[in-house]
Amino acid sequence: MNPDRLARSIRTVASIGILIIGFLGFLILVIPFLDGRIWTWHDEVWNWTELARKGLWVSATYYPAANNHIFLTILQSIWPSSYISAWPPLLRVWGIVLQALLF
Repeated sequence: MNPDRLARSIRTVASIGILIIGFLGFLILVIPFLDGRIWTWHDEVWNWTELARKGLWVSATYYPAANNHIFLTILQSIWPSSYISAWPPLLRVWGIVLQALLF
């Protein structure tokens, strides 16, 4: 492999890693202070109650209605039910993370 290309690839991966670590650090610092002040929307709650809480397989394959949140639903299915019961706004965290990363 070309040394310049390898160096550029390493810098790119390192930059992405630093961004991810920085953003996760930001979330770790901010989430405790939100204390339920994040609203959950009806589509996020429906995704959780009808799809995500039933597991990754259901989240990825079963859609009784149109759903443009497939990737978000799959991410939501990672949360244990006990976490969502303890703090329902956790349903919004993946959406916030994705919006921050994409915009």
